[in-house]
Amino acid sequence: MIRNVADFAIGGGALVEQLARRCPDAKFAGADIDFTAVQRLKVRQPEWTVSRCDFLNARSRGRSRVTRGDQRYDVVLLNPPFSHRGGATARISLLGKRLSCSPAAAFIGVATSYTHSQSRIVALVPKGSLTSEKDSLFWDTLRSAWKVDDIDEFERGWLPGTNTNATLVTITRATKECEEAEVVEAKDSVGSSTVRLVRGCTPMFKTQERAYGSLFIHTTGLTRQGVVPIRVSPIGGRQVRAPAVLLPRVGQPMNWKIQLYHKDEALQLSDCVIALECESLKSATSIVQTINAEWEAFRHAWMGSCAPYVTMGRLHNFLELVGVRIIGSESEDAG
Repeated sequence: MIRNVADFAIGGGALVEQLARRCPDAKFAGADIDFTAVQRLKVRQPEWTVSRCDFLNARSRGRSRVTRGDQRYDVVLLNPPFSHRGGATARISLLGKRLSCSPAAAFIGVATSYTHSQSRIVALVPKGSLTSEKDSLFWDTLRSAWKVDDIDEFERGWLPGTNTNATLVTITRATKECEEAEVVEAKDSVGSSTVRLVRGCTPMFKTQERAYGSLFIHTTGLTRQGVVPIRVSPIGGRQVRAPAVLLPRVGQPMNWKIQLYHKDEALQLSDCVIALECESLKSATSIVQTINAEWEAFRHAWMGSCAPYVTMGRLHNFLELVGVRIIGSESEDAG
């Protein structure tokens, strides 16, 4: 039974009103930074607890009737702002870690403070947040104690005036069984293999095929027949040299997509490809064999049911687990 519901970016109250029709006996609360929206909602829903609040500001939360004190809600609904004045980065504390992330992710992080062990958070987030390197540490940290499920996706224009793809997620406290399922034991080691970890940064749409251009690899070039790169006009970006192990950053992981690259020519990476630049062909071959032997552990590094993706952090952890030493990493978003 749902006793109380809150929305910390309530706006006109549309999300809460949908739930109120199904749970007429619950108590509803909402906060928003927009003073006009708050006043209008107070008039339309006089039985709700509604107040103005800048949710990412601790002082403002301390003054709001919705967020001050030891408030806990059964359900938290969120349609947080996909952008934020004053910059696109917010800083929060989550599970004892200081994190920098997008404002949309920050809303979810702060909202966890207003939940109890049985609470559920239902949030609309920018689709890119779930796969971006910028928010990867946030989602990794959140998933260490919470279960995140992708429920549905919405294309840009799903609401009038929206120009961003969105994903609907539900977030609940992880059970002990879920937490234990994440623990993986290392078996065989690849010895003293060392690699340089490189995340590509060139979007496919920025490339232009050219007969005598630079070699370029996208996920579509990781085939059952091997690595099939194309040639594109030079536009900069990150390159690797053979021997290297190539793998997709986004999409369902398949073992045939883990490919060896052994040509002499440098290979430019798309933003959907990660490379492990190795010391020798023997080392690269050994790493591929180890990945296949530990496939169940390896594929669990990809998370998200709508758009599975792997972060550099999760990949780094797996490689260390099987004995691969990382001697360098390139992962920051290109300027």
